[in-house]
Amino acid sequence: MTTKTVPTRPPPRPVAASPPPPIGKPSAEPKGVRITLVGVEGIGKTSIAAYGADTLMLITPDELGYLTLYQRGLVPECDVAQPRSWPDVLALIESVAQQPGRYKTLGIDAMAGLESLCAWHVCQTEFNGNWGEKGFRAWNHGPAIVARTWPAILPRLTACSRAGLDVILLGHARVKNFKNPDGPDYDRYECNTGNDDVWARTKMWAEACLFLNFRPIIDLARPEANAARAHGKAIGQQRVMRCQYSAVTDAKNQLGLDPEYEMPDSPAECAAAFWNLIKGKTT
Repeated sequence: MTTKTVPTRPPPRPVAASPPPPIGKPSAEPKGVRITLVGVEGIGKTSIAAYGADTLMLITPDELGYLTLYQRGLVPECDVAQPRSWPDVLALIESVAQQPGRYKTLGIDAMAGLESLCAWHVCQTEFNGNWGEKGFRAWNHGPAIVARTWPAILPRLTACSRAGLDVILLGHARVKNFKNPDGPDYDRYECNTGNDDVWARTKMWAEACLFLNFRPIIDLARPEANAARAHGKAIGQQRVMRCQYSAVTDAKNQLGLDPEYEMPDSPAECAAAFWNLIKGKTT
């Protein structure tokens, strides 16, 4: 009878301890700001990005706003890039970060279009182009992979900021019901994304999440019959930029901005006021 010799397992190799991270004062080197700008249609988001200093406009396939405004002479001339796929988006942003000084502003129009390119890439590479219940939408697998894939863009945008570019990511507003853990639910404005995790991760990345809207100007000097309901007549509107989280909108800022600003009515004047506020607070 022969006996089998069981090979002995070699002892584990010792793992060399990594050196501790350096400790020091935070860097005060100048860099660009990281902003998401969400607003209702026609509020002037694209104009604000275009009026930045030496802007490169990254336009997603379903966004024609800048091109339309430019053809009508309503925005300044900017260099334009129109990537058609998610890998092209990542490669383009990497290229911009590696060319410091060529541009001072990177305007991205718009966030929903980027998310669509990301979802298309996931569907093609993970589900053979099947968007149905046996593919992308099966057990919510597709959206879950999009949520894991999306953050790849954020460090690339941060690299652009560290190279000195102001990064401004535009988003469309929608009214969404907010599940309030501290009381009744209510409606508020949020960025229109198909995947809530996409907005949550982007909001954490940004130094400022700013919201533009038109505030109606109401004349309450109405007949006494309507006084109990405070029912008035709209006689105008005021552009408003909100910079602080509230029940109305999901905003924030780490730039020292006031909670709210009244903005000029002209898109060009609004853009000038916007950049004066941003650069005045960060320089």
